[in-house]
Amino acid sequence: MQQYPDNYLSGNFLLGIFILLIVLSPAYADSNNVTTCKVWVFADPHVGTDIEKGYESIAAAIRQSESSEAGDKKTPAFEWDIAISLGDFAGGFEAPNDKEGAEVVRQFDALKSHQREQIYSIAGNHDATTHNEKTQWWFRKWIDPTGKNTEFSKVDASKRPYPVVGTWERYSFKVGNALFLLMSDRNDLPPLVGRGPIDETVNHGGYPAGAVTGETFAWWKKQIERNPDSIIVSGHHHMLKDTTSASGEWGGFTTLKDGSKRPLYHGYNTSGAH
Repeated sequence: MQQYPDNYLSGNFLLGIFILLIVLSPAYADSNNVTTCKVWVFADPHVGTDIEKGYESIAAAIRQSESSEAGDKKTPAFEWDIAISLGDFAGGFEAPNDKEGAEVVRQFDALKSHQREQIYSIAGNHDATTHNEKTQWWFRKWIDPTGKNTEFSKVDASKRPYPVVGTWERYSFKVGNALFLLMSDRNDLPPLVGRGPIDETVNHGGYPAGAVTGETFAWWKKQIERNPDSIIVSGHHHMLKDTTSASGEWGGFTTLKDGSKRPLYHGYNTSGAH
């Protein structure tokens, strides 16, 4: 039985309660006349930093969902057909490495009643790579939503209950008349996109870190226009710009009396990193 460190917030209880019930049109019922889809949504397991505290953030949540057992506390299991993981598998402030990737895959092996392919994932800001690395190599190798690196990720695209259409950065899948549009964060360096200008010479990057690219946003818009009769479920790690509180320029900051800005969380950095 897993023991939690003192004063440590066990995030798996938060992960386990966000269930999205999709009611499908009867016209799209499968051969078993199933017209609902239960979707477990979770995010930010921060595996590398949590395991240093002795906490298996992904594995503990999976065990809870499937067996009513979560560490030293009894909590109810819950049914889910598929899961959406919204990123931040990595936990550090530096680019993640193979050791952390292997740990993520090891924890997914806790699945007993479900397959790895029932979990659909996108990248968060902590999953980003840097200037001198292949773009987002870590996420593509170890999380691998399109099943291109099965040897490492253990994701077999042929076993997906609902096939993925697209790339690691942006992809879709359909469950009956529900269309899922998943968009990975592009926080890899040098910063491609961001919430607003850093100064007169750099017009991208900055905090809150991460955003989807203009190409991804255009793809998302086109998918919606092409599917007017579908239930649309969009997934992204950060809120799309100017859609919620703290998602616009200088989001997450407060302005002081002298006009300067003080960060409420994260920070504002010319690198545009985490």
